Amino acid sequence: MGMSYEVEERVNRLHSVLCPELSIGCHIRTWLPENEKYNRKYFDLKKFEDEIDRRTAKAQIYLSSDSPAIESYLNAKYGPRLICQSQFYDLIDNRHVTMDPAEPMHQNLRETAVAAYVDMLMLGYCHSIIGSYYSTFTECSWWLGGAKQPIIII
Repeated sequence: MGMSYEVEERVNRLHSVLCPELSIGCHIRTWLPENEKYNRKYFDLKKFEDEIDRRTAKAQIYLSSDSPAIESYLNAKYGPRLICQSQFYDLIDNRHVTMDPAEPMHQNLRETAVAAYVDMLMLGYCHSIIGSYYSTFTECSWWLGGAKQPIIII
């Protein structure tokens, strides 16, 4: 699978600040708002924090999440250890996708796809992955990384 120049440039930039041997890829899926009552049972931020905290304090954390609030919270908690695309790129916040063609996010589908693909590749570069239960995003990231690193599903 080839990479567009845009994807390759983003991956190279993010990879230049990430030490793969000391990195934890963390994919936190909070699920879409319209399914919140059903899907929130699969999400517990405390479990992600506990799993990150039991690792070495030197480890960098590459975060991919569908929630800007989670990203802000973890950035405040882990500071410079946390790396995510939004620190380097002005991402359009269209992570909560709806199928309504009137929604503005439909005009930004390409950016959404690029950002998601870059996140998958970056998670796959990490030494280990902590991922979300019931999410194929975590599994695809693992496969793109060669399916070699340890993976924990929460």
